[in-house]
Amino acid sequence: MKRIISLIVLLFFITIPSLAGDYDYYEYGYSAVSRGPELITDGTLAVVTEGVLIWEDDCAANNTANWRTTGGTVAFDIDHYEFNPSAAVQRQLYTNGAVFAALTSENTYVLASDVKDGSAANVGLKSIFQNNAITTVHMSTEFTTTTGYVTNKFYINAVGTERAVAFRVVPNINPNNVEIKNIYVKPVTFVNWIGWMPQITTGALTNKAYKAPSVSANLEQATLAAVANVEYEITYTWTKDAGDAGDGFTVEFGSTDSALSTTAGTITVTVRATDTDYLKFKQTDGNANLEATIDNVSVKRFYY
Repeated sequence: MKRIISLIVLLFFITIPSLAGDYDYYEYGYSAVSRGPELITDGTLAVVTEGVLIWEDDCAANNTANWRTTGGTVAFDIDHYEFNPSAAVQRQLYTNGAVFAALTSENTYVLASDVKDGSAANVGLKSIFQNNAITTVHMSTEFTTTTGYVTNKFYINAVGTERAVAFRVVPNINPNNVEIKNIYVKPVTFVNWIGWMPQITTGALTNKAYKAPSVSANLEQATLAAVANVEYEITYTWTKDAGDAGDGFTVEFGSTDSALSTTAGTITVTVRATDTDYLKFKQTDGNANLEATIDNVSVKRFYY
């Protein structure tokens, strides 16, 4: 009888550490009851924030002396300028020399203006950034005027030589006079992303981050820091030009890189952060010739 009791007591003490071990296992979440992934951030890249004014002409007074033209004339009328194209040559309204300090290379900027029909409807207009020599550095796609004022915004990724602005009437889209006012240049960020510019089509933001072929910068989400030793799931949708076969992106979060993606589409990667570094989309094209867009980025954190 004493041997049986002793055996029961011995089995009891042997079992206790095993029970304690199972408890630790579940406490730290290594089981089916762990939760995640949970969404940290997502969304399109549509929301833009404009910074401190760099330069403006609000057309509140007659400042036509600060402007000159080719193939036309400019006149002041109460609260706007009227650009009247005349000759069958390049019809352009541009600032009379440099009007602001050189922009910072690879930062994003916007040239905004309110424009409308003048003497005729549906005039084709392009917005332009120029350098100190009044030579075109960036030119927008065609923007067609309407009967009421519409704000036209032209976003660029600067190369560092931009000093002036201009507007060009497109000869093949009804070269008649246009009215323009509230012209300004400001720095831009969008959804706290830096390095690229918003994608635009005919002056309208289309909710994508755009990497121009001349841009060597990565796309970074400068406000979203990782937590070290945590696993994340990152999903994004991207496109690229047909001539960029073999080029693509790796996603870095917390200084950990994902696998390389060279096939455009909706991509999901998983990385385990090693520190608190920010989210980055890193191009693999060393010559910076890749032309691409990124959209619908979501980041989810796993809890174990």
